Amino acid sequence: RRFAGEAGRSDVAPIQVDGIVESAVSLLGAQFKAHGLDLAIESAGNLPPVLANAFSLEEVVINLLSNSRDAVESRSAADGRQGRVVVRTSSPDSTQVCIEVEDNGSGIPESIIAKVFDPFFTTKDPDKGTGLGLAIVSRIVEQHGGTLTLEDRGEDLPGARIVLTLQVDLPQSGNEDGDEPSTAA
Repeated sequence: RRFAGEAGRSDVAPIQVDGIVESAVSLLGAQFKAHGLDLAIESAGNLPPVLANAFSLEEVVINLLSNSRDAVESRSAADGRQGRVVVRTSSPDSTQVCIEVEDNGSGIPESIIAKVFDPFFTTKDPDKGTGLGLAIVSRIVEQHGGTLTLEDRGEDLPGARIVLTLQVDLPQSGNEDGDEPSTAA
């Protein structure tokens, strides 16, 4: 697989996010299953393409899923609840595509939500993480003109939700050579 060598390259092309999500889930599915955790995909289907580097976007989804896996695994071990991660794709309007990763893990205290994208910030044990994953994810998403929104689901619904929003690859308006349309009469 060319994943590691291609991630971080700046080559972009119109891509379908459902294919990226399916690939990431395929890579991590056995890990989830081996740990007794549920991993599900909920796709809106027929999503418009986004302009992105497929390998970098896959790296983002893998990292988000891995963080959720760690969160649900630790909670599941602590209280015996079935760990579950759901990755959803949607297009809330004609200009955006969203990838949402939601888990029923331990959640994220409101007091640290602003820090989780900082380099070297981690809530994991030293042998579990470096605190670089979400910083890298944030940088990649920013390079793609996207946004990340992170929220704790609250006490009634334990866990966390992170939403990655990307702009749709819309056809350029105007003429094909990129010049401004003429206003001459």
